[in-house]
Amino acid sequence: HNIQTGELVLNRQFKDFSQYYGFDPRFCHPYRPQTKGKIESGVKYIKRNFLLGRRFRDLTHLNSEIEKWLLEVADKRLHGTTHQRPADRFIQETLVPVLPPRPYVYVPAIQRKVSQDSMVSFEANFYSVPWIYVGRCVDLRIAQGQLLISSEGKVIATHLLLQGKHQQSISKEHYTGLLHFKRKKQEEKPPQYDPYWKEEDEVMIRDLAIYEKAAFMEPPSFLVH
Repeated sequence: HNIQTGELVLNRQFKDFSQYYGFDPRFCHPYRPQTKGKIESGVKYIKRNFLLGRRFRDLTHLNSEIEKWLLEVADKRLHGTTHQRPADRFIQETLVPVLPPRPYVYVPAIQRKVSQDSMVSFEANFYSVPWIYVGRCVDLRIAQGQLLISSEGKVIATHLLLQGKHQQSISKEHYTGLLHFKRKKQEEKPPQYDPYWKEEDEVMIRDLAIYEKAAFMEPPSFLVH
């Protein structure tokens, strides 16, 4: 709840529940215990006047008993705030009957945190998710033999449910863009020369006999000791 803007962000499951039954929830102001107390007083009234001292076979039995109690007791009493019977007050509300839809099926989400290798574990098996979700919490749901992985209500990965344990289901596209190596284009022919070679002066070519003659010549007199 944003106090400045008044914007309310609903829990995804509760938002889906309210849209399914077609009602707009109304919320108390934050940090205002007066309104919160009125809501809790209704719960306290049921606990003390209906549940106290009663036992039930199952949930169906409880629902039937509380419906009977509401019609015969709670709705016929004089309400402390309105000073009217709830049954009479309901008529003034001009409520529109709604055909009862099929019961809302609540399937609690299984939450997992995405590991550093972009995987989530489920029943001792591992499934990949897009790497951008590393470190986040995601929701897991099973549907028609598949494992659906969602983040903020959006399905980000789908895998066939693995059988057994210690197996992995990895989709390569989940790692696209994570590592990108630019390969150097290989030249058709590697260089066949020494890159450090440079042009030198022309080498003089002599007859080998010159070197042989020089070897047997007497040294100059100034070199003789």
